[in-house]
Amino acid sequence: MEHLEIEAEFLQQIFFSDDSNYYIIRAKVLQQVLNFEIGETITITGNFHELQLNHQYAFQGNISEHAKYGQQFQAISFYEIMPKQRDSVLQFLKNLKIPGIGQKTIEGLYEFLGEDMLEKIAHGGIAVFAGFTGTRWNREKATSLKLAIDEQSAMKKYFFELIQYGFPAHIVAQLHEHYGEDLPVIIQTNCYKLLEDFDGISIRTLDDIVKEHFPKQIEYRMKYAIVYYMKNIMYRSGNSVGTLDMLEQEIRKDRFSIFNEEALLEGVAALIVQKKIYQVENGLMLDYFYVCEQQIAMRLKMILAEDAQHKKYLHHIELYIKQCEERFGIAYDASQKEAINAAFSVAIFLLTGGPGTGKTTIIRTVLEIYMLLEKSGKVTEEQLEKKIMLLAPTGRAAQRMQDATLFPAKTIHSFLGWDKHKNSYRYNDNNPKSDVEFVILDEASMIDMWLMNALLKALPNLKHLIIVGDKNQLPSVSSGQVFSDLLSSPSIANIALNKIFRQKKNSTIIDVASTINRGEYSDVLFQQSSDYSFLEISPQQILIALEKICQNALKKGYDMNQIQILAPIYKGIVGIDAINQHLQQFFNPNTYEPDACYFQNDTVFFLPNDKIIQLKNMPDFDVYNGDIGRIDSIEKISEKQYEVVIDFGGNFVIYSNEEMKLIRHAYCISVHKSQGSEFPIVIMPMFFQYSIMLYRQLLYTGASRAKHSLVMIGQKQALIESIRNDRENMRLTHLKALFDDVGTNIEVKSIEEALKLGILGENTEGMTPFDFL
Repeated sequence: MEHLEIEAEFLQQIFFSDDSNYYIIRAKVLQQVLNFEIGETITITGNFHELQLNHQYAFQGNISEHAKYGQQFQAISFYEIMPKQRDSVLQFLKNLKIPGIGQKTIEGLYEFLGEDMLEKIAHGGIAVFAGFTGTRWNREKATSLKLAIDEQSAMKKYFFELIQYGFPAHIVAQLHEHYGEDLPVIIQTNCYKLLEDFDGISIRTLDDIVKEHFPKQIEYRMKYAIVYYMKNIMYRSGNSVGTLDMLEQEIRKDRFSIFNEEALLEGVAALIVQKKIYQVENGLMLDYFYVCEQQIAMRLKMILAEDAQHKKYLHHIELYIKQCEERFGIAYDASQKEAINAAFSVAIFLLTGGPGTGKTTIIRTVLEIYMLLEKSGKVTEEQLEKKIMLLAPTGRAAQRMQDATLFPAKTIHSFLGWDKHKNSYRYNDNNPKSDVEFVILDEASMIDMWLMNALLKALPNLKHLIIVGDKNQLPSVSSGQVFSDLLSSPSIANIALNKIFRQKKNSTIIDVASTINRGEYSDVLFQQSSDYSFLEISPQQILIALEKICQNALKKGYDMNQIQILAPIYKGIVGIDAINQHLQQFFNPNTYEPDACYFQNDTVFFLPNDKIIQLKNMPDFDVYNGDIGRIDSIEKISEKQYEVVIDFGGNFVIYSNEEMKLIRHAYCISVHKSQGSEFPIVIMPMFFQYSIMLYRQLLYTGASRAKHSLVMIGQKQALIESIRNDRENMRLTHLKALFDDVGTNIEVKSIEEALKLGILGENTEGMTPFDFL
């Protein structure tokens, strides 16, 4: 089918999906096509990579008739065209940022060459500038301008060529940004290489492109397809290890007909020989997963082997424990004293325990004793501040630790100096934090293998590491289960706190959390107390029920920042999005007033005083994923641009239109996002609509966020099902084996040897590949 091409200027964004880069825009027609007149405003839809307002594009596609919205142009591809109108041309040249060519020179060139200026430069040599007498204009500047425009033209032509091959329009610019000048070579020699280190494209897309345009490249697909599916398994499951069975299931699920069992086995064997995949006792590992866990294990073993100097102070510990009891006005029980002593008996110590078991008390005491020990060794306050570091994976967890210890605490990302633009850390093994010797890590269950490895690399002189967390909470969002693996290792000292200290008279929150954690569904879950209640309602009643509960909390003196609703899914009538939309009107009732200044993201409106949550790290502004804030003000600074000021506990950050994509409302947030935080009031809906998200670990994590009051609402049977569903998220990893020196990588030098040894580690001589599967 032949497609139409329409040249149009992007005027207004009506809708945008961040997940798929799907746009609905209004655009001004620049060239008459069929019944579209020049100057007419039309609706264009399609998947595009970051269209820019007032830029001009050529869209390829077809006219369609929408039942509700009328005639639209459905674009399947696009490319930016060189503008002709004065303002557009000047802006285009300004965006090129050519050294020595400023605004006055650009304006002078336009007056000299006219509206076809860009076309003249693109199709002519630097001779087109003959006769131009701009200030300090010379041949060098003329050549720079010509080269910059030629580069833009070549890039747009190449972008269009890739789109014609079948690469999605919104992916093309991302590919160019990722690979730069290497992209054409990769496309012409091996498209499947894109699967190796670019996450934005599917193997299905590449299959279609290769079959039609580069059929000889099909020989490369097996190797890269196996790595692609292995990567999918790891990121979806949180494992660092996969199995041949998992790989086969992933392939069959995707109906990948070209694969067969023999080819799969030979492909894996080849990748083992090439060290793209490592064979370990419990399965297969991608090379960079294996190296990451190996580096963590090696670094921790080095710290243990160094026999830290703090051991020489051990005979002072009992004296300092008594001093801390007097200073803090508490009496440590036997288990707490054991934990404090253990923390100073070894170089690495793990502490786990549920809510109210005194983990924060131990952190505060261990820090205090360490400082006393160091001061007795003539270490100054200034030196101490450099030697000690308190860290947590989230801003709220770091703030809680700082409030409890009165000692500065940071997020790990902030400490390492994460650069979002380069996706790397400022501090690493080449630029380490050499002064730091003593580290306490809190909320350790949230720390994934990548973050732990990055942290250890940046601490070459670390002598004392204390890792604190709750082993029963949800594991990290990303791969690995570092805290759990280290807890299960006999090589590292650990203590589990079980006795509950933080419980007021007649308080049942911790009883409820403990009951859930034990897998019991006793009467305590359905009895009302001063700080806990369960309200049985239907899904259709959720919004009214939440409004009434919040209204009662406000009457008791709480505010919206102290009330937090936690749910496991975003979509549906009981999902986070629907709850946020309703409660925005409740907490911020001026939402839809005509004169209210608001910012719109897709179909979501943001207003001053809205409660919001940050979705991604913004280290330049000291704002991190999971931080909750309040919109302080919204100002319209131009026709399409806004400045939104958000208050994160006194840290006022100005957001642009683009940065507003990184926030969402936070009247209700996910349980995962709540980890590392505590809230005075927690409300947890429980409905069968939550499906596979109804499981014990998630329920326990949410319930243990409540500080003063916990309210559960929903279906009684759904709550029971959550407690019954003990799908303990034990991930397949290799860290423990590596740390305990029982993990080995089976070395092979040829495909034949790998096949003979067997992917499962047994001798397979005389067997066929089908025997493995």
